[in-house]
Parts: sequence; C-alpha cells; structure tokens
Amino acid sequence: LTLSLFAASSAHALMTPPDEISKPQGWGARPDHKFNEVAQPVAGPVRLRVRGVAANISVVGGPNQLLTVRATAADAGRVELRRESADSYEVLFDGAPSLKTGHIIATVPPRSEIEIQTTSGTISVSAVTGTSRLKSTVGDISVVRGGVVEARSISGHISVIDADGETRIDTVSGPAQVSAAKGVTPSLRFASTSGSLDWSGGCGSRCRIEARTMSGVVTLRLRKESSFTLRYLSHSGDLDDKLGVSTSSGNTDGEIAVTARYNEGLGTIEANTWSGHLSLTP
Repeated sequence: LTLSLFAASSAHALMTPPDEISKPQGWGARPDHKFNEVAQPVAGPVRLRVRGVAANISVVGGPNQLLTVRATAADAGRVELRRESADSYEVLFDGAPSLKTGHIIATVPPRSEIEIQTTSGTISVSAVTGTSRLKSTVGDISVVRGGVVEARSISGHISVIDADGETRIDTVSGPAQVSAAKGVTPSLRFASTSGSLDWSGGCGSRCRIEARTMSGVVTLRLRKESSFTLRYLSHSGDLDDKLGVSTSSGNTDGEIAVTARYNEGLGTIEANTWSGHLSLTP
C-alpha cells in the first residue's frame, strides 16, 4: 500500500507543471506570484510606492493594464503588492516595506504615479508619464522621458533627460543635469546649497526656470530661438554671457542685480546665488 501511494504521488508530481509546484499554496494566478515576482492586472494608471535601503530601483512605463514588480536579491523573499486603495499599491518584501540590497524592477501603465525612496541605492525611471516623486540620500537619480518629476537627494547626482513636464529638484551638495524635450514648455525649480545645475533646452512663451543655490554654478544652455527675460541676483557671483543678451545691472544693498532680455523676452528665468556664477551659452 505504501509503495502504491508513493508511486501515485510521484506520478502526480511528474504530471504537475513546474510552475504550479514552485508556487506556495494559496498563491493565485491573479495576481501571479512567483518567488520574487508579482504581476497584477489593473484597469489603468496606478499609484505605486517602492522603498529600498541600498537596493537599486528601476521603474519603466509599460502596457496599459498590467503592473509588475520583480526583485533580484536572493533575500527578497516573497514580493507582494499591498493595495492601499482602488488603484494604489505598496510593494512589500516578505511583509517588510523596503528591500535592503539587490535590484527592484517595476513596470507601470501609462500616466501612473510613482513614489520611490532609497538611502544609498540608485533610482532609474524611464517613460513614466505621470508624476514621479523620487528621494535618495546619497544614491543617484536618473529620469528619461518623464512627466512631472520631483527629485530630492543630499549628495547624489540627479539627471532628468527629455523632461516633458514640471521638474522640481532639491539637493544639498548633489549636482543636477536637466534637458527639456523639444516642443514642450519648460518648467524647472532647482534649489541647492552647493550643488550645480546644468540645464539645456529652449525657453520661450510660458517657460519658467528658477535656480537657487549658495555656491553652485548655474549653467543654462539655451537654443538660439529662445525668448526670455532674465533676473540674476548674487552677492559675489558673476554672469558669463556667451548668448548675447541685452543686460542692465546694478547693486542692491551690496548685491549684484542683473536684468536681461533675449529676443522678445517671453519666458522667465530667475537665478539667485550667494557666490555661484551664472553661465548663459548657446
């Protein structure tokens, strides 16, 4: 009898698909759980929150009705999505709200909103057309073809390429590099203690660029078809103008105040530093 039961059990195991054997009891196909991956069918855009310590986190825009999260760390354990509301999810790792090390890769539907936080890991976002709220203490942050971007870091490098929406960046000493996508109206607010800003794009009607830093250098690489009014206020910084703006300058309570216009002066650029220089270049 024992031999018969063993033979029957072995035959059942051989006929059972490997995927079904690997899934712990109670894990259904909706969402589809594997050891360190989860796929959740959704109706449309979602709000996703992901947190790590030293883990690198990547989020990519994907298909309309599917949310996926995968973790490559050996200690990631069971990856699951905790639903906070109808379209809001938080990623958990064996029940914990953050992953210590490894790599987290998420795919979200178009127009989704994401909230990513890590201490020393890097954050990479690509083609997420909703709002991205990104925070890293010392890790670098990179965004390509994003919508609205809010990025904060103490000393990490922040890069936003082909920005297609409002961009807000806050750092302590970390530098930032931003480029505006062609055909969009740039909107940038940059604030830092000693970090520098390197921005490139066209600034015309309804464009607004604000840069505030104590000692960082602000470099603006502007297309020649731009049209803007510039206001630059600094205690000891200098204006390096390679673009050829029409300027008027003066001193206000010991500070350097420069007002300038380029072409019709349709957009607005404001730069405020203590000792940082402002560079305008084509």
